[in-house]
Amino acid sequence: AEPGKGAYSDVWLQRTDGSQAWALTNIYAPGSDAMGVIWPRFDRTGNKLVWAELYAPAIFNLGAWRLKTADIAWADGAPHLENVRSYQPEKGRFMEPYGFSPDNSRIIFASDLGMPSYWDAQIWSVAADFSGAAQRLSPDEPAPFPFAAYNEFAFYVPQGDHIIYGRTAGTRTGGMEYWVMNPDGTGHQQLTDLAQQTGGKYAAIGGLAFDPQDPNRFVAGVASDPAGEVQTAMMFGLSRDGVASAPLSPATPPATSTPGSGGGGSSSPAKRPGNAGKGGNGSPASGAPAAGGTPASGSAARRLRISVPRQSVRSLLRARGFVVHVRTPGGGRARVEARTGRTLRGRGSSSLGPGHTVRVVARASRRAIRASAGRRVKLRITVEDRTRRKTVLTRTLRVPR
Repeated sequence: AEPGKGAYSDVWLQRTDGSQAWALTNIYAPGSDAMGVIWPRFDRTGNKLVWAELYAPAIFNLGAWRLKTADIAWADGAPHLENVRSYQPEKGRFMEPYGFSPDNSRIIFASDLGMPSYWDAQIWSVAADFSGAAQRLSPDEPAPFPFAAYNEFAFYVPQGDHIIYGRTAGTRTGGMEYWVMNPDGTGHQQLTDLAQQTGGKYAAIGGLAFDPQDPNRFVAGVASDPAGEVQTAMMFGLSRDGVASAPLSPATPPATSTPGSGGGGSSSPAKRPGNAGKGGNGSPASGAPAAGGTPASGSAARRLRISVPRQSVRSLLRARGFVVHVRTPGGGRARVEARTGRTLRGRGSSSLGPGHTVRVVARASRRAIRASAGRRVKLRITVEDRTRRKTVLTRTLRVPR
């Protein structure tokens, strides 16, 4: 799945050094209607999680979601979830959580609950045990047209006395700006004027993350296009006079990224979950680039190792996509795409550590995997080293029935 969209994803817990990771959810478990997850967040103790679970795809909307909470428990050195609860006050609604209040008593989230459409999403809070009704925190103002009063990306400041959130109301370019409010939903004030800082260009914000060493500043992704494909990382400093902002790297042009830079999520509802998440696979490959790729140097190509293990429909379903093993001495990034005829069945990518063999899974839906049985799947494998030099290879995998 593409980051920020959630489809075909699970919640994982990983050590901070990356040495070990465990899956906490399994959307393919028998009887599960889950199709993906998004925005897992710890409470202040680190022993409880909240996340959103996708149970119906995005068809002319942002998908149908429910909130989930659970306690993290350990047994035999491995974590698992206990006391799992669900919150779904209305069917077919968009729901996106941003974490717990400082005292862990409430959960803050964005949703179109009670609204005409997902274009009118608001900020809400609900008791952490999902008891009682949700409380609307964003301003209760009429929306003269879709996306005129859209709200998303709400986070408590570390001190807990305010909430920063994104809002479209009052913007001059049709994007979003950061606002601040009290935890009870009063005292709304606009903090940023990105339209002015960008010279009147479109600007929309995404998720954010506070600096652990300085609670008065946070980093966020600012999109310069409605689709949220091109974003710049910006640092914002909180002050009594509002928010002053400056790019982290002013001399660097905006980097192309997926929605959700600076904490996760998308800066535009047009890029929300739906047909995200595809995958690819292959068989033993040499280091010679295929037509259309940029050739690597001879020595680098010879050291590049790509192999595709034998895969059946059952193993593909277990892996949730097509698997390719990639090894390169200098590290970099690998991307895999899988096609059957002209139909794209899967897509996936992964970072490569220097000298490590990395398992790259091109995520695909269960339906697409089953449809591949007995067919030949064409794999396009792109490896980009740390100097941005690309090697492109193609391989064919036959999936046994």
